[in-house]
Amino acid sequence: MIGYDAQAAQRAVGPLLLAAAYFASFGDATIWLCLAASADVLVHATHALFASRSGSREGRCNVVSTCDALHLCVLYGEFLWRLPSWHQHYVEGDFAFALHTLVAIARLFVMCRTFAREHRFLTEINWFMCLYVVATHFAALQGLYMASQNLMMLAEVIICYQVCGWGVTAGMHRLWSHRSYKARTPLRFFLMILASISNQGSIYHWCRDHRTHHKNSDTDADPHDSNRGFFYAHTGWLLLKKHEKVKAAGKKIPHADLLEDWVVRLNYELNPLWDQFWCFGMPTLYGLWRYNSLAAGFFVFGALRWILVLQATWCVNSVAHWFGDRPYTDIKPTESLLTTIVACGEGWHNWHHSYPYDYAASELGFSEAWNPTKLFIDAMAVVGQSYDRKRKTLDSAKSDY
Repeated sequence: MIGYDAQAAQRAVGPLLLAAAYFASFGDATIWLCLAASADVLVHATHALFASRSGSREGRCNVVSTCDALHLCVLYGEFLWRLPSWHQHYVEGDFAFALHTLVAIARLFVMCRTFAREHRFLTEINWFMCLYVVATHFAALQGLYMASQNLMMLAEVIICYQVCGWGVTAGMHRLWSHRSYKARTPLRFFLMILASISNQGSIYHWCRDHRTHHKNSDTDADPHDSNRGFFYAHTGWLLLKKHEKVKAAGKKIPHADLLEDWVVRLNYELNPLWDQFWCFGMPTLYGLWRYNSLAAGFFVFGALRWILVLQATWCVNSVAHWFGDRPYTDIKPTESLLTTIVACGEGWHNWHHSYPYDYAASELGFSEAWNPTKLFIDAMAVVGQSYDRKRKTLDSAKSDY
């Protein structure tokens, strides 16, 4: 039974007054004003409903914290929408817009403080990563709108995201994390550049965390433990600081071999600016050369392409640990067709966790199972750039990670 909470009910009334103030002072009903007002009403109404509900406290907290997080994203989106034109409106004498921008900043700051105080997570919130990830998702939406106006551009960015994904799948994952095959210097350097464009941290840190994940899969020491929920496994683990058990487990994982490779060390020494340049700087210049547009370069080939790679990679941690078959071993990782399609063949995850040393990361070959990463590695073998490819059926010696 839902009880009545006077304080929560009062909190639900405030946003209605705020919405009225918005539209009383503004002649244009902009999308962000509508979203901000609606989010206010939604989140506080949810607080009112769940404040006294009987049942699982964890269930109530999950619903309320999700609504609060969405509310925070909308406030941040409003701030990003207003910021670029704030000074122009101020110079033109539009003090109402300038004032509302300052109010939006204040509300965002207050909401961040409130969110951190009311929702106690196992570790502290990583505010920098929260703002970085949300901002780039908004930029990707702008990029999606721009790409939707040009089908050639849309096709091009999809191809770019798939090819850049090889830096993660063929490079950081199958080559450097699991040592499932060997590569000569030109291929290693090329994969390093693709990994940098994919912008998922240095190769060294990515591989160390991935080895930790395999050694402690779906436990408290797993960097993206799926037992903490789908969203945590997908994105949330990046938005919170690392758990102490994860840090301790990472120190026990062998990783000295990584920095012995000069390509990995170069990537490690030059980060984080190196990754930011390749992820956003080079695509911006490409957009200028290809479409005579810096905006197209940044928003489409930078932000949108990066978010596609990022979401595809995250699906391996979440979707492929929640949905699908488990034909090889009774563990949480599954055979996920969706993940396979979006992540260049990385979705045959039950097989991969059963036999992590297999360079194909799947039982079947490319002709029977979608696996463009395996096809790429095989193509490199034809030209002599990859060799010593390990397969479960051909090599029974298991990897340590």
